[in-house]
Amino acid sequence: GWGLALSGSRVQEHKHTVTEHHVIEANATVFQQLKEFAAKENAKSDGTPKVIPHFGLWRDVLKDIEKKYGKAFFDSALYDTYPQDRAMQHTHQFDFIKAFEPLLKPGGVITYCNLTSTGELATKEGGNFDTVFDKYHRPLLKAAGFDHVAYPIKFKLSPETIKARGECEYYMHDVCLVPLVYKGKEHKYSLKRSEQPAQKKAKTGA
Repeated sequence: GWGLALSGSRVQEHKHTVTEHHVIEANATVFQQLKEFAAKENAKSDGTPKVIPHFGLWRDVLKDIEKKYGKAFFDSALYDTYPQDRAMQHTHQFDFIKAFEPLLKPGGVITYCNLTSTGELATKEGGNFDTVFDKYHRPLLKAAGFDHVAYPIKFKLSPETIKARGECEYYMHDVCLVPLVYKGKEHKYSLKRSEQPAQKKAKTGA
């Protein structure tokens, strides 16, 4: 999803590293904003990634992408969207990951964000994020075809970020997770379960 363009805009900062940035958006109004953004970005000649918008739900769009580009096409994927209903709150990201796996190159990586789920489960598990990952994430990642799953990077929000966030209806924890799910191999980011979260400095607009 394109949403408020927060994560998508960050991807665009990786000039000369990311060559193509495919974005799936199902909301017609937001998609129009995405197309306008893509037009501006694609007119640049400074190494800015080319933005390729796709309209529709990811379940449908991934099929079209595979037909056009084939399997093992992407180096990475970021899944960051809001659940469509309560029943999918804790699992919708794993449905995407399983469907995307054939499109990911060997050694490629998927990361995802599901704060509406993580916030609730972390509260349920007493703030133990490793337990949340082991109990609710790892089994479903393995079922999606990813056997070598590292513990996610944990970073602690800065006081500035916490203040800017204010009251959030679904996530009030001071620690966030960055899962790095690699295809076909264990990666250097295989963090130990006991690793303490790193301090994350605030960035304007994050």
